[in-house]
Amino acid sequence: MFIKLVELVQSKDDVVVEYSTGILANCATLYAARMDILENNGAAIFSELITRADPDIQKNSLETIWRLLENRGCLSLFTVKKHLDAIIKHVDSEYPAIQVIGLAIAERISATPPELPKLDPYHLVKNYAAVRFCNFVCKIRWN
Repeated sequence: MFIKLVELVQSKDDVVVEYSTGILANCATLYAARMDILENNGAAIFSELITRADPDIQKNSLETIWRLLENRGCLSLFTVKKHLDAIIKHVDSEYPAIQVIGLAIAERISATPPELPKLDPYHLVKNYAAVRFCNFVCKIRWN
């Protein structure tokens, strides 16, 4: 099943990609599903999908990445510079749901336990996320 879904997310049809990424985001709540996604090159595929223009595809792909990062062993897959740039860019999205997920991913990456090797030795993700979060809060119209 997962191999077919991974093939579908690489389709040219945005509707097919949107629904298949939604299914994978939901399936990624299960440990076995996360492992299947990763075994089928999911890190690279979803890092590419978040650069698509469709906000629903971006949101579903970011949710999947966030769930994949529940497994601390996956952190190194998403801390490659090109993947990080694509993820952090969404903290500034015009869509609040995408901003929240982008911030959650940035928090998950920057809050690495001390026993793991430093994935962000210069704290670039943490600092960037903090600045973007402050900008996000300043944009909210408080009543």
